[in-house]
Amino acid sequence: MLFLASCGSYYKLNNQFGVLEGAIVVDKGNQMSSENLNSVKKGINKEVYIYELTNVSSVEKVNSLYTSIKSKLVSRVKTNKKGEFKIKLNEGNYSILIKENNGFYVAELDKYNNLHPVLIKTDGIVFVKIIINYETYY
Repeated sequence: MLFLASCGSYYKLNNQFGVLEGAIVVDKGNQMSSENLNSVKKGINKEVYIYELTNVSSVEKVNSLYTSIKSKLVSRVKTNKKGEFKIKLNEGNYSILIKENNGFYVAELDKYNNLHPVLIKTDGIVFVKIIINYETYY
């Protein structure tokens, strides 16, 4: 049974937790160049932070990164060398933030300005693909 979630696909499991699974890839540089039009985005080692659902009103933004996160940190997980991660979470609404040197990268906002929201359901898996592209220009 396949359901669509806010930022990925949802599959039904038989488990007491839900699972957030995903991959992080990086896209950098001049994407207008004909050399880069068909470039393959590479997975990268990063640390994924899972916060309670967080709105932009409760953080600060410096350039393209978010700082001073006031929401509760629920968990964090490191990606493998391919940029893949997997984490078990209780049912609930969460925000996905990627740790960078000077703050956190957020791949998307919803219409309520929540930082990369994801809904986790008990016994389910949500798949996300996060493209870090704040150093890219088109």
